[in-house]
Amino acid sequence: MRAFKDAEPKPLPKFIEPLFPMLRERPPTGDNWVHEIKFDGYRFQIRLWHHTAQLLTRRGHDWTKKARNIAAAASSLTTDSALIDGEAVVMAEDGTTDFNELERELGKGDSTRITFHAFDLLYLHGHDLRRVPLLDRKRLLQLLLAVLSEDSPIKYSEHLEGDALSMKLQACELGLEGVVSKLKDSRYVAGHSELWTKTPCRKRETYAIVGYALKGRKFDGFYLGEERGGRLEYAGKIESGWTEKEKLALLSEVKALPAKRSPLSTKVEKPKAKWTEPRVLVDVEYRAKTKKSGLLRHPSFKGVRRDLMERMKKPAKRKRAA
Repeated sequence: MRAFKDAEPKPLPKFIEPLFPMLRERPPTGDNWVHEIKFDGYRFQIRLWHHTAQLLTRRGHDWTKKARNIAAAASSLTTDSALIDGEAVVMAEDGTTDFNELERELGKGDSTRITFHAFDLLYLHGHDLRRVPLLDRKRLLQLLLAVLSEDSPIKYSEHLEGDALSMKLQACELGLEGVVSKLKDSRYVAGHSELWTKTPCRKRETYAIVGYALKGRKFDGFYLGEERGGRLEYAGKIESGWTEKEKLALLSEVKALPAKRSPLSTKVEKPKAKWTEPRVLVDVEYRAKTKKSGLLRHPSFKGVRRDLMERMKKPAKRKRAA
């Protein structure tokens, strides 16, 4: 580790808050950027301590039991301590990733279909690497993972240099999620940062379900809320994207969280609404938002974000509509 002057001798952290890329319409240009494929999965950290591995969610919750195959593979790495950043996915036969399939496989606990694509190394063998430039961290990561067999569920995430826009267009043609661009010499910082950017093929964000609609006795969609400046505002209604089984399970979960009135900060007229506490979070894909009100156009359900719901044991206190 002496070759990296910015590596700091420190105890292994229990968890490091991830660096999240900023959303952009177009990928950045210039020789100081590298670009990686954007995956459709769950962000995790592998925490390795004396050949015992944990799988931690983006908020630090221990999900090791949900992906034992990843933990088992990480335990064979030849170091006494490491913290690896990456994305857990389920790969389809055509090389794309499927978020709904990932959720189902995580629910099994003993799945062998989950793979972990490692793209950063935050800590290694007694040293904090967050101040080390990105490409140096990735070189160390590649060396660390070199001992794993080709059929290991842990994969090194390659990067490319050059024309990011062409790379993004090709990724979209192949049905992939998009590209993540990173400054070559960037350090690793917590939270959202311009050091990394993401350019998805389709727009996608996380929303809270704030209620459901009934047309007579028939289910007619879920109402969504979005946090804007500390207020929960109406974001539209979602009516598609799920299987019948997924819809019924989600409706049952939401019905168990009834609210006496709308949890939204601004009053909206929805006579068909059955309001609920905003504790179920879902990923939604959409084409665009209306300029004036920010409502989603052509939204489609992509999955429940249980990794973000871990701390939501009680409904948040918000200023509600009168």
